[in-house]
Amino acid sequence: MKREILASLIESELDLYAKTIGVELPDGMPICEKVDRVEEARNRTAVVSVLGFDVSVPIKSLHDKRVADKVKNLSILSDDAMETLFVDIVGDDQWDAIVEHCTDDDGVVDVDALGLFIAKVLVDPELKNF
Repeated sequence: MKREILASLIESELDLYAKTIGVELPDGMPICEKVDRVEEARNRTAVVSVLGFDVSVPIKSLHDKRVADKVKNLSILSDDAMETLFVDIVGDDQWDAIVEHCTDDDGVVDVDALGLFIAKVLVDPELKNF
């Protein structure tokens, strides 16, 4: 949600939204500080270690409706759609680095290792618990 929308909410709505995403806002805190706290929570990243590689995952990306819609249909996604989903979560540069990490000396890309990366990110508790 855009900052100007958050700032336009009445205090009880902002407090409710913050609580929904796991942020407790003290009574009496100015609205602008409450908005700052909400934005900080939404913009955090989590680091997930998989196969000796750290993946930095913006928590916000897993709470994007477009990503959530793809995740709920995970079992029917094609390989290309799964790759697109993961790029949506971690970004192009990290995806390329993950693929390189999972590539053997002879150029074979280990799909089991890629699958492990995807699975570990999707079930990481820090990412689920906003």
